[in-house]
Amino acid sequence: MKPFSSRVYLLRHGELAEQGVLAGHTDFALSDIGVEQLNIACAELVNIERIISSTLKRCSVFATELANRQQIPLLLTDQIREFNFGEWDGRKYEFLWQQTHSPSIGDFWQDP
Repeated sequence: MKPFSSRVYLLRHGELAEQGVLAGHTDFALSDIGVEQLNIACAELVNIERIISSTLKRCSVFATELANRQQIPLLLTDQIREFNFGEWDGRKYEFLWQQTHSPSIGDFWQDP
């Protein structure tokens, strides 16, 4: 029997159009630089059989374009969405560092 193997590529989204934010579930788009970062990262990927992506724009827009270019199946799912940061979601890091009290954003990054 021939051994079975699979290769899984995990790719994070590129730079966001909105800078310096704790994005979480807030649906920010990619910047032009972010799109270019993903194009570069994907340039050497070959023999991709399928793409699974978060439904958030920062992931799904590029994933859809890549799936169409490669003519491969695409699954968009909420099951791999970013963490929901509650009232911190979508806020500027600067605000969170200055305005939050215990637990602070620093506490979170030390012990998520």
